[in-house]
Amino acid sequence: MLGKMNLTMSVNKGCSTGDISLPPQSLLRLASGAAFNPPPLDDKGSERLRLDKIDPADYPAALVQAVFDFCRQHGQFRAVWIFTRALAGPPAAVRKPYYLLVLTEPRDAALFHDFLLVAKSVSREYEVNLSLTDSNAPECVADLFWQAQPFYVAADNQSPNVSAPADP
Repeated sequence: MLGKMNLTMSVNKGCSTGDISLPPQSLLRLASGAAFNPPPLDDKGSERLRLDKIDPADYPAALVQAVFDFCRQHGQFRAVWIFTRALAGPPAAVRKPYYLLVLTEPRDAALFHDFLLVAKSVSREYEVNLSLTDSNAPECVADLFWQAQPFYVAADNQSPNVSAPADP
């Protein structure tokens, strides 16, 4: 009803743990159930980013542990990498962005949606961005393994033959 009336809803107003405001569009998506649908798996419109490796000592421990535990429970997850992106200029007063690249076999939109919920619910101190890597591109997967070690690899995963990429 609030969404149809174009009103915003405030949840936990004045609560010590914080409050949240839901705009009318979000209320309508919740009411129809569309908010719980998995996101589309196509990557149309996604921009190419240059990601930087992270030293394992600098991994966000809470995020890595929650994702690791979730992946271990589901055999479709083959490997997960974590990266960050260095932004030019002085650091902004925003949450630190992390990028998770996820390799699954077979692709499962509902499971990836659950993974997204786990990853984004861990902490408010950093931003989590996700990408589902296509396992049908063995050259891409081999290049990922060559560039950086994943923080999660399934115990029965057959790592691709990793060799140095050709010079550009």
